[in-house]
Amino acid sequence: MFLLTLQRFKFSTDWTLGRLLVNDQLDGFTVEDEIRNAKVHGETAIPFGTYPLKTRQSPKFSSTFFWSEKTKKLIEAKDRAKFPQITDFKPHDLIWIDPVPGFEFILIHWGNTDLDTEGCLIVGKAIGVVKGREGVVQSRLYYKSLYERVYPLVKAGGQMIDIQKVGG
Repeated sequence: MFLLTLQRFKFSTDWTLGRLLVNDQLDGFTVEDEIRNAKVHGETAIPFGTYPLKTRQSPKFSSTFFWSEKTKKLIEAKDRAKFPQITDFKPHDLIWIDPVPGFEFILIHWGNTDLDTEGCLIVGKAIGVVKGREGVVQSRLYYKSLYERVYPLVKAGGQMIDIQKVGG
């Protein structure tokens, strides 16, 4: 059994949409770059397969959210002052898909369309159209929920993601 399963189901020349399952239950949706036969840096979806999940800091994304190990709570950095009683908040580690042969620093994070990624996996609560492009919506809200449930398991080790084609 895999912690995360990505079922890609809709494909275009610019993007790929998928269903994200957590412990075999539909949980959310994803958008990535298009699938290519030859990798183009920052413009290619992760190859189909099974990969380990790890954690790492990101110079670009870690300081957007803060994590409390004690309370297992993730908050947006702008809301830090609303929680003075929680003293162990720190910039969060992101969930990292590694190793992926030929790819580096493949993270799971928030966004709305393929324009918000350079090869990473963007998650959201639902599929929608944003600025005329198909992608995911309610991304930050969903990311927070997913992270609070999944991050402690990934941090403990031994978790995997299985990336499959189920349509198209």
